[in-house]
Amino acid sequence: MMNTRADKKQENKSKSGQSGSLQKKKSGDVAFRMADNRPEILAQRKLQAMANNSPQAKIATQLKAVSSGDVDGVVQRQIDIHYFGHQEDDGRASHVEATVSGATLEAGANNPSEDPVGWGELAENFIMDDVFRMHLWNGRLGGPGDKAWNLTPGLRDVNTSMADEEVNAQAEVNDGNMVDLWTDVAYGYTIDDEDPRYYYPNHISFNWRSQTDEGDHVDEGAWQSIVPLPDEADMDWDPNNPNDMGLDETNAW
Repeated sequence: MMNTRADKKQENKSKSGQSGSLQKKKSGDVAFRMADNRPEILAQRKLQAMANNSPQAKIATQLKAVSSGDVDGVVQRQIDIHYFGHQEDDGRASHVEATVSGATLEAGANNPSEDPVGWGELAENFIMDDVFRMHLWNGRLGGPGDKAWNLTPGLRDVNTSMADEEVNAQAEVNDGNMVDLWTDVAYGYTIDDEDPRYYYPNHISFNWRSQTDEGDHVDEGAWQSIVPLPDEADMDWDPNNPNDMGLDETNAW
């Protein structure tokens, strides 16, 4: 009887040893798979790393952080940014587009903290009390206020008029729809980049459309406006004289 127990004990010990060997072998297999250094795998990893470290990816991460709404442990309203892109015209904000959903951010979210290109030149030559740094992509919809490519100068009345249409896009987001938006800015007062008017837009257009998660069209809206020049501070030309504007016909809108 004792021999039988000893035999079983030895048998169990043997099986236990085999199990440990199998586990080590399996762990070794996993480690081998994780350390796959084939050229094509290394190339894929390199491309992925480049994509993760691209300026566009970093900006998207920054915008997501700005829009996440987790402040002091209190979950706020949040905008989900599905896509965005932008273009500049000689550094001036020219075109921005984005696709967003979620819930609009609090009033005043992403207020401008950066100056549009040429803001200093304008301030030296115009009375800027009534000139706003206008968002191309609305701040409450996730548009950054610290990126010059999203900001352009404009009079208070123009900014207010654009905001009236942006409210409609915000309502669509709050209704649970996905919203595509795009804004275009034209600079046509002069083609002379040493003239401060070079940095001031003469026309802005804003468009949006909404759809359900299934892609069904819901609504759309559009707005556009000329952008009058502010009063000049002390200049030799009259900004209110159409014959003294130096308009660039190639920038027709």
